[in-house]
Amino acid sequence: MNYTATREEHEARHTGSFKCSVCNAVVHTWSGNHHFFGWEPIKAKPPVFGRRWAGVR
Repeated sequence: MNYTATREEHEARHTGSFKCSVCNAVVHTWSGNHHFFGWEPIKAKPPVFGRRWAGVR
């Protein structure tokens, strides 16, 4: 599953990680003068079948 997050810069160093809420696998780890928060899953649009041929007879 893909996620999006907000990255924030800090003067002090931070370390952290984020795990998938579905499978519990580590999605991202970081270390440095930034922090990630506000993790949200990216909702993919389901494919629309048949649209390519719409109107073709």
